[in-house]
Amino acid sequence: MLEKDTYSKKIKFKNLFFFLFIFFNFKNALGEEVKKNIVDHINSLTNFSAKFIQSNESGIEEGIIYIGENRIKVEYKLPSKVTIIMDERKSMYFNKDLQEVEYFNTKKSEANIFFQILKNKNFLDDAEIKDGKKNIIVKKKYKFDEIIYFAELIFEQNPYLLRKIKVSFNENYYTISFFNHSFNQDFRKNFFSLVDPLIIN
Repeated sequence: MLEKDTYSKKIKFKNLFFFLFIFFNFKNALGEEVKKNIVDHINSLTNFSAKFIQSNESGIEEGIIYIGENRIKVEYKLPSKVTIIMDERKSMYFNKDLQEVEYFNTKKSEANIFFQILKNKNFLDDAEIKDGKKNIIVKKKYKFDEIIYFAELIFEQNPYLLRKIKVSFNENYYTISFFNHSFNQDFRKNFFSLVDPLIIN
């Protein structure tokens, strides 16, 4: 009788182990599929634009973001008219109200984290992904230039749409909400130019 009980327990344990093995591998497969879909969506944002509302400790700003093949252009409309154009290494800040232009190294600025999120295909490799019913939340801890960033991306499902980016570092934070997504934009020549606009005009 004791041998039967022991045998029965072994069978149950093997069945449980097999079930857990299948469950976790199925879950990992789903996670990889979701991650691939998100990466594909971010890569599809080339020739893309969206309106946004940005908030941080300084206040609320509104504008439009444009994403090209290699560069990103951000036009703030409210409360000030400011344009930022960036590629992987160089960025330009243009304050239209004050007629001021400033150049800076993208990699040595806060703008780098947003450039990494939107243009670095490997950024999400080790990210944590939570798949909900309507939204997918992606969390990533990111260290750059001795600063630790915490990034959270919120995607809408069916179809995939980037709805929000939250970034915090030290005691600073940014929350950017996107709406009015527009794909397959046809940008005019020099739309993403880093040439000083004050010289052109």
